[in-house]
Amino acid sequence: MTILINENGIKIFQLSKREIRVLTILYHNGPMMLSETVRASKIPRATLYPIIQKLKERGFIRRQGSTSQIHWSIEPEDNIKEILQNFIDSEPSEPPHSPSSPGYQP
Repeated sequence: MTILINENGIKIFQLSKREIRVLTILYHNGPMMLSETVRASKIPRATLYPIIQKLKERGFIRRQGSTSQIHWSIEPEDNIKEILQNFIDSEPSEPPHSPSSPGYQP
């Protein structure tokens, strides 16, 4: 798992390298059919489909098009910002530092 950290050191998401690869490909190429994403990512279809479903459930990507022409695309930036904010808001706050903690400053 890759953990993305914001500038304040807050853990934002845990994404696998393959999930990051799929998001990067969709970001750079725009909406793509599953078969196109398989070719671009070099991830087998049987492995890629669950990744696509997980990214969809987490709100990173969305399904577009008709039943015969399904494309997957990155959610609009505003939606991603909302996902990030909701995740950050749900993070438990850090416990206060104690005198025995490294870097403790009263």
